Amino acid sequence: MPKNNLLEKDIESVYTSDMVDEIKLSSADITRNVKLFVLLGSAYGAGSAELQLALQPFLVYLNASNTMIGFVSGAPIVALLGIFLSPWITRHFRRKKKYFFFVSIPYLGMFFLIGLAAIFAGKLHIPNPHLLIYLLLLILASSFCGGFCSLPSQEYAAACIPMSHRGRQAGYSASVGGLAFLCIAALGGWVLSTVSKPAAFGYVIFMGWFLMQSGFLMSLFAKEVPVPVEKAPPPWSAAMFKAVWRDTPYMRFLVVYLLYSMMYTQTFVFVNIYGFNNLKMAIATAAIMATVVQITRIAVSTPFGYLIDKLSPKRVLPYSFVLASAAMLVPVIVPNQYGVYISIILSTAFISLLLPAQTALLLGIPSPNNRAGHYSIQLISFYAAVGLGTITIGFLCDILSYHTVFIILGSVALVFIPICKYMLKSLPDEIKSYS
Repeated sequence: MPKNNLLEKDIESVYTSDMVDEIKLSSADITRNVKLFVLLGSAYGAGSAELQLALQPFLVYLNASNTMIGFVSGAPIVALLGIFLSPWITRHFRRKKKYFFFVSIPYLGMFFLIGLAAIFAGKLHIPNPHLLIYLLLLILASSFCGGFCSLPSQEYAAACIPMSHRGRQAGYSASVGGLAFLCIAALGGWVLSTVSKPAAFGYVIFMGWFLMQSGFLMSLFAKEVPVPVEKAPPPWSAAMFKAVWRDTPYMRFLVVYLLYSMMYTQTFVFVNIYGFNNLKMAIATAAIMATVVQITRIAVSTPFGYLIDKLSPKRVLPYSFVLASAAMLVPVIVPNQYGVYISIILSTAFISLLLPAQTALLLGIPSPNNRAGHYSIQLISFYAAVGLGTITIGFLCDILSYHTVFIILGSVALVFIPICKYMLKSLPDEIKSYS
């Protein structure tokens, strides 16, 4: 068969694939994979939350400006080079798990070094401005290395978890991760409130690093469906771009996905910063904030996961922006610490509903042989959008009031409801129509 005909067939089979995931994975395999991904996701989620428990107040302690915080939150933009190179690397691996695990080591290892720097900064008499620069450089290095993790992580998840189980798997992971974090949040809060700073931040960062790396270890034990790499378009070739461009439903989703990611994926952090800076909330309350996040995740993630699997991600995703709007407007309506906590609850519920729905669509729309190309373009676009959006919003918070920025974001979130419904209408309703 000529190569261009093969490409035509691949594009046309986006919604009529032979469901290789479900044919080659037995029910026992799927159950086992879901359990392992719950362990992976929960450990990673709990560790990431523990890192944020330390990093946000650490930046405030180091007198970082909102623009600098925007640069830190937007650091993933430097992952673009790794994402660009990944399709040439992953095409040599029909199974992705070993590559996925080993590239996680330098990605997370940078947080280990941040922890060391924070612990020994006092003894080595490192001034705060220098420590802030060191922190930023290591976060940038971590984000760069993380670029090599992004593509194999999505390919690996798509090859292990079928569409019919992606919502509940994400829900279980978030709920179990929330429980795991609650077990260590109290310890993290105690360290932040009693141990001298900046060493306290370093110890909490160590906890987060250990949990996240332990989670990646779980990736070595799932059963993975091999990817037909021999059928994939060559990386960054005309055939790869044509496959993405001609996949109209995917392109429509990608456009709206990038728009809302630019504005809402990382920007809720500024509600916390508003609490520290404007309301003068104590640094130790970062532990309370993180605990509120985890309790909310535990409460809503599993029901949301089942809701997504039952109704389909396409139907659920647009209405998540009601929660996003409320999360941004509450601190304006309730301008005290209770407004901050209510906003945290609402933003966590929003993320807990949005992320599993969008992930299921991102993983399920491309056919298996087109995953690398579709995911690479999606990831590069995502990191660029989030980096630009977070830096811009951090800058706006410096030149405008927090409340003005929150009102703008809260109002625009409501506009995304009809936009999402319109852009997603060409996607199939039936779960089995996805890969």
